[in-house]
Amino acid sequence: GHFTSAPYFQTIDSDENHACLSKFRDRFEGKAVPNACWEAAYFQVHLFANAMRASGNDDIDALMPELLGAEFIAPQGRVRIEPTNHHTCLYPRIGRVNSKGEFTIVRASKRAVSPDPYLVTHSLGDWTVALGSLEA
Repeated sequence: GHFTSAPYFQTIDSDENHACLSKFRDRFEGKAVPNACWEAAYFQVHLFANAMRASGNDDIDALMPELLGAEFIAPQGRVRIEPTNHHTCLYPRIGRVNSKGEFTIVRASKRAVSPDPYLVTHSLGDWTVALGSLEA
C-alpha cells in the first residue's frame, strides 16, 4: 500500500508501453524488472540516436540543435527536451503498491509537465504564504 511518484510505472496502459514491455520481457526473460530508471535510459538513448542520425556527427555542436526540442514517444508518453534548460518534459504519476508488487496508478498528469529544474518560475510569494501560515 505504499505510495510513490514517478513518471513511469510498468502498469501504464498504452500501446507504446505494452509493445516496449513485450520486447523487454523477450530480451531479459524475467531476469530484470523495468522501472522508471530503465525507462528514462531507454528514451534518452533513442533521443541521442535520433540526433546522431539527423546530424551525422557525434560532435556536441552538431548534436545540440538536434536534441533541443527533440521529441520521442516513450513508454510513459511523448517526451520532449526543453530547449531553455535542456531537461525533459515528463508525466508526473502517483502509484500505490498492489498485492502483485506492482504500482497501481492512482493519479496521472494528462499532459507532460515542463521542467523547472532550478525553480526559476517560483516566486517568493509562493513560499511566504506557507511560512506565514506556519507561524500563526
